[in-house]
Order: sequence, then structure tokens, then C-alpha cells
Amino acid sequence: MSDQLVFCTGIVPVDLINSEINRSNSYSSNPMYSNVISVISPKGGSGKTTISKELAATYSKMKNDNSNFNVCLIDAGMDMGCMDIILGLEHDIDMIDWAYDISSRVANKTLWYQDIVYTKEQVDMYLKEYTPNFKVLLAPKYIGYDNLMTAEVIKIMINSIVQYGFDIIIIDTGSCYSELTREMVKMSYTTLIVGNDDMVSMHGIKNMIDTYYSVGYPIENMKFILNRNRKTNKKYQYNDIDICNNLGINEVFFKIDYEK
Repeated sequence: MSDQLVFCTGIVPVDLINSEINRSNSYSSNPMYSNVISVISPKGGSGKTTISKELAATYSKMKNDNSNFNVCLIDAGMDMGCMDIILGLEHDIDMIDWAYDISSRVANKTLWYQDIVYTKEQVDMYLKEYTPNFKVLLAPKYIGYDNLMTAEVIKIMINSIVQYGFDIIIIDTGSCYSELTREMVKMSYTTLIVGNDDMVSMHGIKNMIDTYYSVGYPIENMKFILNRNRKTNKKYQYNDIDICNNLGINEVFFKIDYEK
């Protein structure tokens, strides 16, 4: 593991480690998987992608029954994915290649979406290996393929990755209000919301929480990570009580404080 990865062990939801993972592959039941964690933010520059990477790296170093967790990191930034650059991976295959294959099966009327199943060997074709137990599904290298990445397609991908047998799946989401992100969040037992402590960020997070709650996502499954903005004047920083009251949550799940 490269020294560039700094482990944020405090972010790891420990209760997930001991929970029984539901690997049911029912397309129509809208499964919520206990080992899937989405990382989401209403604005850029919050640290969402860095936290996603650190969280995946942290899990890959943790042990379960004397062996390291098998981790999959999904880069779902459809128009700005950069996990290949961050991790130094060759970008020779990504989720668009997988989406082409899914679409071709449907177009050829070989299968309906709900009947498509990928074996472990087939899933491996679309994943990049960072370490033997840490694999990555890269975002599209080029923009302009939105017609291929539908909610049905992303659901097949996540279902297949869960069936693969990964212990933990981390999703670095894209636009927080897109149809694809909504589908990914619905399939995630835990959603980590990353935000800064400035007024604009707080307003965006509140709107996002209300939006997902309004479509039935449990508010108790949303965990707020406060990534303190070093540029925010301390006079205008929110304290924990104000944050919880403003966002309608019980606690700040984790805090990352800027240090000079």
C-alpha cells in the first residue's frame, strides 16, 4: 500500500464490520446492502473523493477472520471522475465498457435487465486492481455517454459487485441529485455526507438531506462528516449543536479539523 494513503480509521462505521451482509440478488426488491457505503456531497471541494479513497484504503488494511477485507471502490463521478489519477491506475477500461456490454445484451433481446447476472470472472474484466484485495471500478474516461449510464445499468453493476463477494463497497458518488446517485444511495445501508462548516455548504447539505428523506431514505442511515474549511473565519463557524439543529441530525459522525 502506497504511503500516500493516510488511514482515517475514525470514519469506519464499526457496526458494519460485524453485520451480516445481505447478498440477495433480487432486481425487483430494491435491495439495500449492509456492506455498501455511499459518499456524497452537495458541492465540489468538500473532500468527498479523498475521503472515499481513504475509507477504501482503511478497510483494505483491516482484517476479518485473519485475512484483509476485500474492498471495491466505485468512482461514480460521471463527468469528473479522477480516481485513476489519484491511485495511479492505467485507465484502459471503465464502467462505460461494462455499460456497453449490458446494453448489448438488452438490445439483442438476449436478456431483460432483471435477468442479467455477471460471474466473478466477468466482473473482474471491468475492475482495476490497486492491491490484490483493493479493486476499483473507474468512472468514464470521456464525457458524453450519459445515455448508457442509466439507473437500471448502475443497479446491475452494484448487484454484480455485491455478488462478487467484496466485504466492503465504497461509492464515490457524482452529482448528488442525479438519478444515478439516487439509485446508488438507495442501495447503500450507510450514506456518508461530507461538508464544510460554511453557510453555503450547510444550506446545501440541509436541502440534500431533506430531498433524500422525502423519497424514503432513512435519515438515521445518513452520517455527517464535517471537513472543516480552513478559510472559514472562526467567527462564522458552526459548533456541533448548531450543525445538528440546522441539519436535523443527532450528531456529527466524524470531524476532520484543519491543522496548520
